[in-house]
Amino acid sequence: MPSSARRPAPSSRPKLGQYVLGVPLGRGATAQVFRATRKSDGVEVALKVFHPDVWEEKELKRRVVKEAKIVSELEHPNIIRVLDTHFDCEPPALAMELVDGVSLEQFQPRLPYILPEIGALVVLDVLAALAHAHAANVIHRDLKPANILVSKCGKVCVADFGLAKTTNLTQATMSGTVLGSPDFMSPEQALGDVVTPRSDIFSLSAVLYFLVTGTRPFSRASALSTLAAVSRVEIEPVQRRNPKLSPELARIIHKGLAKDATDRFQSADEYAQALRAYLESLGLDLTQLTLGAWVSSPTIVTADALRTISESLAARCERAIAKREWTAALELLSHLGQVAPESGAIPRLIDALESGQSRERRKLAFVRASAGVAGALALVSVVVYVARHVRFESDGAKPAAPVAIQRQDETVVPAKQEPAAPGSVVPAAALRKAIAKSQVPARAATPVAPVVSAVSKPADEKQQRGRVELTIPPGIKVFWDGREIDASQPITNVRPGEHNLRMEREGTPPINSTIDVKASEPTVIKVR
Repeated sequence: MPSSARRPAPSSRPKLGQYVLGVPLGRGATAQVFRATRKSDGVEVALKVFHPDVWEEKELKRRVVKEAKIVSELEHPNIIRVLDTHFDCEPPALAMELVDGVSLEQFQPRLPYILPEIGALVVLDVLAALAHAHAANVIHRDLKPANILVSKCGKVCVADFGLAKTTNLTQATMSGTVLGSPDFMSPEQALGDVVTPRSDIFSLSAVLYFLVTGTRPFSRASALSTLAAVSRVEIEPVQRRNPKLSPELARIIHKGLAKDATDRFQSADEYAQALRAYLESLGLDLTQLTLGAWVSSPTIVTADALRTISESLAARCERAIAKREWTAALELLSHLGQVAPESGAIPRLIDALESGQSRERRKLAFVRASAGVAGALALVSVVVYVARHVRFESDGAKPAAPVAIQRQDETVVPAKQEPAAPGSVVPAAALRKAIAKSQVPARAATPVAPVVSAVSKPADEKQQRGRVELTIPPGIKVFWDGREIDASQPITNVRPGEHNLRMEREGTPPINSTIDVKASEPTVIKVR
């Protein structure tokens, strides 16, 4: 606890039992959490105070009392401890260990978009907590970003086992409702089936998807439609939402999100082993690269990690070429082009790959790489990601909205192509072309953000001049062919062909993009 936590609280604050209530920390359907001070010794805690009307539900009361006892016995550094119970108070409350930090909901925008492996470090700590809980026959059942906290020193703690249950029970529902958060719920939980430790594996994989993309994998307009998507809809490939993600990490995430529980990782230990093996394959030393180290010096740690990863990928790619393992070499080269497009090893490796492949080998590589993958890499070649590093809260800086531009032109990806499968690769020639068009070098510690997409819409075929429609948030200056324009108005009577779009936001490097305007159809540019 911080030293300030031991100062006596002012007597004017409201009290509950032996605790003096402070500021509220959060509110949910069943309870509200306050920062509170124990009067006897001044120690600060997180006091979970249950809503009186909810506590009248006998089933809820029975379950919370039982599970508070179970969770209080889970002694693990990555699990928030239950310190005391006050079920005889009015209203009833639980005193829990206070973590001086933020939830993953608040922490996610600070993660470096070009280094998604930092998100994997967070998940490794959560997996350690789950392995301990599962060994005690306890399932969390409600893993989500709001229930995972990161302290200011980088310690990860799993909170709120309020929906946890022992594995020898069958189904925990109250009044016939399914318990849990729809956005991160497993398919079997959404369907009301038996929940197992593999259900927590699914939920944590959805959390990792959120960490590396900033988006929820199944989120829909309503809870019911989200539940339907969780149980029936195939997930959008994670690399489509973050092209900086490696094929290997994408495969790990998608395995954890398998609809069939038998296709997922079968335990938290197996999942953790896969993540560690992946990180170590990049040359990363997990005794040095820790979340605490990154939180302390994010820019330096990110730069060092990217340098290590690029060197490791180049060396592995060279070995794969020497062994004539063309698919592996292409995949490694693709990853290198994503994290370090300015690397001097890329032209040399592409030359070695092309010269090392016979004509038959090149044909085989093209067969192995689907047309959809080639289209996805071509799309990557016209995607420009620009971001500035947002420091951790202890640096005194507020997290900024992520900033990025994506230009998505129908002429790049043929309409009949299928979406790229996670972990697929493209031929060397296509990769050379994609990397050659890359415009922005990798920078340290950079989350992403607003996405600009240019999408064509049908228009009057007789129209001889083009039209550009803009949807751009306030605070961004827009220049069209070097002239500042009013982004709230469409640009009409535009000469068909390529034009320069420049956007400027205070504190962020300006972003330039080439927009191809057609006379036959308007172009829509959206920044979100």
